[in-house]
Amino acid sequence: MIKFIHAADIHLDSPLRGLAQKEYLPADLIRSATRKALTNLVNLAIDEKVDFVLLAGDLYDRNWDDSATGFYFIGEMKRLEGNKIPVIMITGNHDAVTIIKKPLPYPDNVVILDSKKPQSHHILKEEILLAVVHGQSFQDKAVTSNLASKYPPPIPGTINIGILHTSLEGSSEHDTYAPADIQELILKEYDYWALGHIHKREVVRTNPWIVYPGNIQGRNIRETGAKGCYLVEFEGHGKAKLDFRDLDVFRWLTLEIDLGGISDKQGFLEAVSIVIGEKQLDETRIPHGIRVILTGETPFHDQLAFDTNWARDEIQALFIDKGNNQLFVEKLVLETKAPSKGDKHGNSLSEDALNIIHKTIDSLRKDPESLKKLIMDSELADLAKRIPGPWREENDPDAILPLDINWLAPLLDQVGPFIETTDRKNRGQR
Repeated sequence: MIKFIHAADIHLDSPLRGLAQKEYLPADLIRSATRKALTNLVNLAIDEKVDFVLLAGDLYDRNWDDSATGFYFIGEMKRLEGNKIPVIMITGNHDAVTIIKKPLPYPDNVVILDSKKPQSHHILKEEILLAVVHGQSFQDKAVTSNLASKYPPPIPGTINIGILHTSLEGSSEHDTYAPADIQELILKEYDYWALGHIHKREVVRTNPWIVYPGNIQGRNIRETGAKGCYLVEFEGHGKAKLDFRDLDVFRWLTLEIDLGGISDKQGFLEAVSIVIGEKQLDETRIPHGIRVILTGETPFHDQLAFDTNWARDEIQALFIDKGNNQLFVEKLVLETKAPSKGDKHGNSLSEDALNIIHKTIDSLRKDPESLKKLIMDSELADLAKRIPGPWREENDPDAILPLDINWLAPLLDQVGPFIETTDRKNRGQR
């Protein structure tokens, strides 16, 4: 029997993009997540006493900003070397040979397969042949040729494994690199195909095994759910057992909450609490970044639409209370709608919503910095760039000055009465 780990797409020290605007997310934890996931992988290999580890491309996300990224990987590989565990890997489109400008020397237990042609690596243990790994690294980022077509025939009498960074026959979510036909892989007569590049895990086929383990740590909300590797045990040709093991230290999740029929804050909070319980998020031991999507036809829509920040804060407060400080709002998406015109609540604002409008306007009048930030994040900032020069002259009493707080402040006084007047008209029309 042989036992090995199949992992891919570690993207070590992958940069955080856009998380600075996500005020609730623990950026420091997410920043170090790929390193901690790699450490978990090494711990698993040592604890399970595996015979070898396969890494199917994209160890790195790009050329290093500094060598600390490479040194961290070397340190983890030294731990495996100390336990006599070899690592066989290929490069992918993110860490192709021409992308990593200053590669560091790796420990002797790490083998990077050739990028110029397919290479077969024999794995020996106490002079006994355990398996042969066939593969080819990426020389350049954009490898669009079929690398697998040139992989050699299997070695008789042992387990043959193909390692390949590929989109197979194409993926709508990933760039097409090293495309390969599934039937072609079958005809190679290998026992196992260790694939990389697609970040969603999938057992494409079981005879022979064609497997994507996904990446070991989700990096953003597009990479939801548990992430990790496969622990694979072979008893003979085709006789394998796969066991998925999660390695991630921060998990992404999309949570849809139906607010249909809910008309007040208490109902809103109860609906969120119910979903937390149904998903067992109150029992989680791993931090989650959660995109909350509110749906349904609800009289509460007006209040939610007017002040989504308030709703987001309420949900985050509930996450802290129910989730043992392990749940974080990544983003709040509002897909609710107001009741239809035939509904008694249709087309009118509740007293609560009107009160929130007045309180918000009053708060903005008293806090010019918040008003300025709101303007800079809105289309008004872009409007200022497009207004012809004469309309922006300071001494023109009719000038349109959308970025001037003093010009905007009087307009705020008119917003509340305008909304109330419009609301009264709507009520009168029913």
